[in-house]
Amino acid sequence: MSEDEMRKVRRALLALITGAEQGTGPTFLGFAHKPGWILVTCENDFSREWLVDKVKDLKPWPEAELSCMSEEQLPKPSIATTFLPNTEADTVEEALKLIRAQNAGLNTEHWKVLHAREDKGGQVVTFSLDDPSAETLKESECRAALGFRKINFKIKGVSEGSAAASGQQPTQTSGPVRPGTSGISKTPQRPAAPTTTFRGKGPTSRNVSGPLRGGNDQSRANSGRGRKHPYQKTDRPKPSTSGGIQ
Repeated sequence: MSEDEMRKVRRALLALITGAEQGTGPTFLGFAHKPGWILVTCENDFSREWLVDKVKDLKPWPEAELSCMSEEQLPKPSIATTFLPNTEADTVEEALKLIRAQNAGLNTEHWKVLHAREDKGGQVVTFSLDDPSAETLKESECRAALGFRKINFKIKGVSEGSAAASGQQPTQTSGPVRPGTSGISKTPQRPAAPTTTFRGKGPTSRNVSGPLRGGNDQSRANSGRGRKHPYQKTDRPKPSTSGGIQ
């Protein structure tokens, strides 16, 4: 979904909550926009079940088709680290704008900075990537244009030199599924599970899968003396138990 569509989903749900009798409405702990979907954190099972029931018939815009998916199938972001040289960009924000302008398929507006540290001649930065950007990087052997040079990305779970050939998703450790969660997306409805999210149908949507919660690894620097493009591994952020809207 676009940002505007996600805002419409939120307003439509708020309108339904407003119509509930005093003290009987569902309660939530979060409603976050993700790359094409929404992550909803429900306070309890009643609120999750209310959301699942209402979303299937929700029409925030005439062509909207929203459905549910289990928490295990929520998109799990890929983690990538790279070296951003000062010769091409003074800040991470400038570098992201350049990368977006020079590389088709790299949606840097959806990237999140997880860790950054100064290094000789630039910065070592770790990003959380959207799925399409991660796939684009793998297909390009984890290289991207930045200004007048190419930079290398190291994607967590993808062996060096094998990304383009394997085309596999990064391997990650999943955590337990917890109750009280829901979400919405734009893909065909899948069998219900104890915790759910939402997906819908659209010309640019595609099925995605992966557990919501990721395991943590000890953050370590891997820059190496004399290496031209050092990298650093970092912890995967642990999202709250919740659902998504897509």
